[in-house]
Amino acid sequence: MGRGVIVDLDQPVPSGWLDATEVVIDEAIVARPTDVVAVLHRCWWRRQPVVVRLGVDPAVFRRPTSQTIEPWMMSADFDFPHDRLHFLVWANNYDARDGSLVWWW
Repeated sequence: MGRGVIVDLDQPVPSGWLDATEVVIDEAIVARPTDVVAVLHRCWWRRQPVVVRLGVDPAVFRRPTSQTIEPWMMSADFDFPHDRLHFLVWANNYDARDGSLVWWW
């Protein structure tokens, strides 16, 4: 099921993902997630293995966000980048931060 794995910043990559694309999620990325969201989306869509190096508490980008603009006034490409980041970090990825592979879903 899992195509990717989530590890801490300084943690070794599990053997099954040594050749996978790696992305780092740190404070700078959380502040401006657009580029990393595009990479993660591409890996998810193409079903390519990915290693997510998590350098922040995932609660930072799990917090609900909202907009006060009326929905019909938004452009067709409007999205909530932190919602997408959260989904793409956890969708089809094992959590290996504690040293074992955990499938949260």
